[in-house]
Amino acid sequence: MEAGGWEISIPSVLYVNWPEVVDGFKEGLYGVVQDCFESSLLIIDDLGAEHDPSKNAADKVCQILSKREHKFNVITTNVHQTSWSNKFDMRIADRLLRNSVVVDLSDIESHSL
Repeated sequence: MEAGGWEISIPSVLYVNWPEVVDGFKEGLYGVVQDCFESSLLIIDDLGAEHDPSKNAADKVCQILSKREHKFNVITTNVHQTSWSNKFDMRIADRLLRNSVVVDLSDIESHSL
């Protein structure tokens, strides 16, 4: 978009519920991966709650995190940080920590219970 000779870039925000995205992969829906690459801010909710026996989703999230290394990302998970290397592929655990700020809210009381 141009305004008065200046190019204006409108930031985009993409929210994805990771278990739902993984279910879409099982139906051949991979377009969301490109959307994840391109958004200005990516929010991945509930990483680690997916059912991924084929490890296809693990490969896709690793690709996403690699391509987005110097972009803004917010990732939520109920997997405690000390268990990341067991739950996630080591490549994913590494990318979750690289150039990141980890906010641990596990000691916060849940208001949804």
